[in-house]
Amino acid sequence: MWKRLSWKLTIPLVILAGLIIAVYISTLFITNLQKDDALVVNLAGRQRMLTQKMSKEILLYSKTKDPKVKEELLNTVKVFDTTLKALTYGGEAPLDLQWDAVSTLPPAPENVKEQLEKVLKLWKPFRDHIEDFLT
Repeated sequence: MWKRLSWKLTIPLVILAGLIIAVYISTLFITNLQKDDALVVNLAGRQRMLTQKMSKEILLYSKTKDPKVKEELLNTVKVFDTTLKALTYGGEAPLDLQWDAVSTLPPAPENVKEQLEKVLKLWKPFRDHIEDFLT
C-alpha cells in the first residue's frame, strides 16, 4: 500500500520537475537568441541621431570654418559608416562617439540586410557630398 502511495506522490513531482526544467531551458534558449537585439536596436536608433548630428555639423562648419567642428564631423561620418556596415554585414561597431568601446554584431538577417543595403546606396552619395564639401 505504501508503494502505491509513494508512486502516486512521486510521479506528479517528477512531472512537475520535468516541466520546470523544460521552462528553464527554453527561457535560456530564447534569451540567447535575443541577446544582440537590444544592442542592434540602440545602434539603429543612434544612426538616425547621427544623420541629424552630421547635418548640424555641416551647417555649423559652413558658417564658422572651425577646424574642431570639421574634426567632429569627420568622426561622426566615420562612426555612422562603420556602424552601418556592421549592422549590415556584421563586425565591430563603436558603442560611443569617442570609440572607447566597440561591440561585435552578427550579420543582419537577409530581409533586413536588403533594406540596409538600400540605406548604404543612399549613404554613399551623401558621404561623398560631405567629403567634397570639406575639401
